[in-house]
Amino acid sequence: MLFIKSLSKLLPMIRTGLKVMLLILVSLLIFNPSTTYASDLTSQGGVSPKLKLKVAKNYSNKFCNAIGIGLSPESAMSITIDENTNPAFNPSLWFDIALSGKEDINSIEISELAKQVSENVVESCGYPLGLRGKEGIDEFEDFFTKNMKSS
Repeated sequence: MLFIKSLSKLLPMIRTGLKVMLLILVSLLIFNPSTTYASDLTSQGGVSPKLKLKVAKNYSNKFCNAIGIGLSPESAMSITIDENTNPAFNPSLWFDIALSGKEDINSIEISELAKQVSENVVESCGYPLGLRGKEGIDEFEDFFTKNMKSS
């Protein structure tokens, strides 16, 4: 009987302690001070890796969308290059470019961009184009590089 009375007095304190611990845990999860994005916003001479990835994703998304509506690979690539070489046509990049204030997406090396775009295209829409695996990536990389240099 004494044990039950002691336990009934301890239960409110245990509940309060659990609530405080839960509040601390939630606060740590929401306001995690160890997460930083500063390295993505600035780069040491050149375009940040995050921005390069976004640019490559824009190229591959626009190319795959154009293929999806029935354009030939050549037409799709032409439209994709035209729309991506001008930052005004890339609303998803406006914020990143505005933050950096100095990054020029046209300064990205074509070979770096071609590799990432090719991987994305083969993964997203390579099957209807007959592009699969490493051979497909290499084939599209050549196609992309030739079209970028000629534009």
